[in-house]
Amino acid sequence: MTAQADSQAVPDGIKTLVQSELNALSARLFDVLSSSVKSIGEQEEWLFGQLITVDQLRFQLESVQGILATYALAEGIDRSRVASWIDASQKELDWITTGTWTAAQVAAARGEKCPDSNYEAHEAYRGAKATLTRSEYYAERTTLIANMLAVAHISRSDLEEQHGWLSDRTRKAIKYGWSLQPKRAPVIKPAQTADQGEASSPTDATAAA
Repeated sequence: MTAQADSQAVPDGIKTLVQSELNALSARLFDVLSSSVKSIGEQEEWLFGQLITVDQLRFQLESVQGILATYALAEGIDRSRVASWIDASQKELDWITTGTWTAAQVAAARGEKCPDSNYEAHEAYRGAKATLTRSEYYAERTTLIANMLAVAHISRSDLEEQHGWLSDRTRKAIKYGWSLQPKRAPVIKPAQTADQGEASSPTDATAAA
């Protein structure tokens, strides 16, 4: 890794581009989970839904990976290090990072010119530029989704170790064990209890007589 790549901050454009892709990734993950818990009687129908949504999740995950790896190489990080980080061979790394679409997205996020003159590159570049104008939205969405997942995946013992980014509300939810609960039976109000008591009085009086 070069000293420059090691010390400089991640550009806002790259953060926004990655967060937009993570937002889409979370949507695909939701599709997988909701498909899994749906009440489906037929095995083939259930498998079809799972395989379709998992494949969409895989595609989105590879999109995020390609952006990150392409950016890492553009910053001068050694190819062998990048390959080892994603457990890929040099050939696989080439396949991940040489796509026209991804290269144009990364160039837009880094404030560079479109790297190619073909239609695909221009479309990717234009789309990435549009994404960069919504940086606040994607930052808020990523933070929201991360906090929601934290309630399900972070234990009380891990709360203070490495998750200083959590909101106060999320911290309280984890600390006190709050979570989504099944709908509870309605609570009988005092007025309802009194009404029931009055209705039973004649019967009691008759029985006593």
